[in-house]
Amino acid sequence: MFACGTLKQGLRNHAAFCKGTLEAHDAATWGRLFLWEPGIPILQVPDEKILLMGSPDLPSDLAGAAAAGQASDSPPSMRLRRSRGWRKIQGQLLLFPDPEPRLKILDALEGFRPAPRERTYERVLLPVAVHKSAWSTKRVALAWTYVLPPYADPPEIAIDSNAWHPGLG
Repeated sequence: MFACGTLKQGLRNHAAFCKGTLEAHDAATWGRLFLWEPGIPILQVPDEKILLMGSPDLPSDLAGAAAAGQASDSPPSMRLRRSRGWRKIQGQLLLFPDPEPRLKILDALEGFRPAPRERTYERVLLPVAVHKSAWSTKRVALAWTYVLPPYADPPEIAIDSNAWHPGLG
């Protein structure tokens, strides 16, 4: 999972929702940050970076993610190439021992619901650049993250930074 908000280590939702994290690595992906409401950031990502949209069928989503990860070496969609007009957003890649139950918990936290127009966040699979990793020689990994739904307008307050921290809102 790629976290760029309150799920990062040391922030308010990490202890409650990310307990048992196996590893955490600094990572980045292309996007834009906004303040959803005070203290809550939301990430918008370029459509072309989304490899898989989350669905209510979590086992199918995890199988699709595994298949995408086994695809040929660095297909164009997995490369973390610059996207014009987007920033390299800093966050953390969090590795969990229990992806299915963990994503169920995080889906509930993030307001990812079966009916698309009722969702607060959309869960998507996208490439992230991993800054340092003992578990992989790859510099790009695939990670689920929660982003602004494509049908929603961005919030009015843009975060003029490539990383969110609690002092920004």
